[in-house]
Amino acid sequence: MKGSTVFKKFPAWKWAAAALFILFLFAIFSKAGDISADIERRVCEVVAGYGLDCSKIVKVHGRDIVLYGEVPPGSRKDELVKKVALVRGVRTVTDKLKPYVLESPRVKILISQDKISITGHLPETVSLDGLKNKISQKLPGRSIVFKASKGPKVLNKGWVERLPNLVAIAAQVNDAEIEIDDKGVKVAGYVTSQAQKETVGKKLKDVIGGLQLTNWLVVKVPEDILLKEAITKAARESITFVPGTDQLTKEAKKVLDDIAKALKEYPGFVLEVAAFTDSVGDDEYNLELSQKRAESVVRYLISRGISPNRLLAKGFGEANPVASNESAAGRISNRRIEFRIKTNNKKG
Repeated sequence: MKGSTVFKKFPAWKWAAAALFILFLFAIFSKAGDISADIERRVCEVVAGYGLDCSKIVKVHGRDIVLYGEVPPGSRKDELVKKVALVRGVRTVTDKLKPYVLESPRVKILISQDKISITGHLPETVSLDGLKNKISQKLPGRSIVFKASKGPKVLNKGWVERLPNLVAIAAQVNDAEIEIDDKGVKVAGYVTSQAQKETVGKKLKDVIGGLQLTNWLVVKVPEDILLKEAITKAARESITFVPGTDQLTKEAKKVLDDIAKALKEYPGFVLEVAAFTDSVGDDEYNLELSQKRAESVVRYLISRGISPNRLLAKGFGEANPVASNESAAGRISNRRIEFRIKTNNKKG
C-alpha cells in the first residue's frame, strides 16, 4: 500500500521525463560505443600495414589510443605512432612502444642501395674475402663492410654458407635489416605490396630451413603510386566545361577540390594537366581551346593552395583521340583532361 501511494504522488509527466532522460543517456553511450569501435577498426588497419597484431599493441579508450608492446627496430615505431595519430577521430595517442632488440644476435645485416654491412660473430675458419666475393657475385656494385668479431656466440659454418643467398633475397627489400640468432631470423624493411612481402618471406624460409622466420616487412607503397590512385579515384567523374569555353562546371570544381587535397598530401610531385578536344571545328581553334582549358584547371588548383611550381598546363587539341569522333559518345570521350605525375625538382 505504501508503494502505491508513492506512485500516486509522483506525477505521470515526471515518469515520462525520467524515461526520456534514460533513453537519451542510452543513445549517447550507444553512439560513443559505435564511434570507439569505428576508430579501433581504422587504427587496426594502420597497424596491420606494419605486420603487427592490433590486439597485442593497441588499447582504445573512447577516442584516446594507447600503443604498447614491441615493434620492429629503427624509425618504424615513430612512423607508426604518427600514422595512428592521423586516423580520423583519434584525439590522443600515448606511445608506450619499445623497439624490439635481440638480446644476443649472432649476426646483423643492414642492406641499402649501395652498401651491405655485416656485424657479429663468425667462425675463425671462415674467409671474409671468400664470403665477400660470393655476396658480390650476387649483388655486384655494392660495397661490403665486415665488422666481424670472435667470441663464444658464433654463427655456425652452415649458416655462413647461407648468408650470400639470404642477403641477395633481402636486397629486394628497401632499407632491409636482418638479425640472426640461435632461434631464427628476423627481417625488417619496406616492400611495395603485400604480394612482395609474402614472396620475400617464402624465399627466406626456403633458405633458413626449419628455423623460425619473423617477417616484419612493412608494405609501403611509393608516394607517386598513392598520388596516382588518389587522383584516379577523384577523377572518376570527368572534368567538364561550359560548351565551347574554358569555364569549369560546378561538378568539375568538386573533382578538382579532391585532387588539390591529394596534391597537398603528397607534395613531392608535379602535376601535368593535359587537355584534349574532339575533332569538331578548326584544328587551330581546338588546340587553343585545349590550352585554355588546361590553364583553367591549373588556375583553379592554384586558387586551392597548390604552388604554381607544381603545375604544368598543356593543350593537345584533337591529338591522341581515345575513341572515334564519328559518334557523339566518342566525341564526349575525346573531350577530356588527363593528369600526369612527375617528380618535383623545384621548391614551393
